Amino acid sequence: MSEVKNRPLTIKFSESEYQLLQNQASVNGLPLATYARERILFDVPQIEHQSFEFKVLKALSYCVGMLSTVGNAKLSEEEIIEVDEEAARIMKANGLDLDMIKLQTK
Repeated sequence: MSEVKNRPLTIKFSESEYQLLQNQASVNGLPLATYARERILFDVPQIEHQSFEFKVLKALSYCVGMLSTVGNAKLSEEEIIEVDEEAARIMKANGLDLDMIKLQTK
């Protein structure tokens, strides 16, 4: 059961800030109060730039950017096979079980 939310918090925003929050809540499919609560309570805390966590987040961010770029590219069947093989090689080198690696090639 969810905890009762009976403690109000009043925050004033400019019209543009409020619209930004409303747009972000809408994009995420959440009511404004839920979106604001999640951003305030569960947002990623500041992380030291040389910490392991920072490096992992930076690497994941890079990977997502690359995947987005590749996903929008028109690849030939041969290029898709090369990408699959390289991904499998990298995952295997990083200790993933072979049964977790699913190549599109047969």
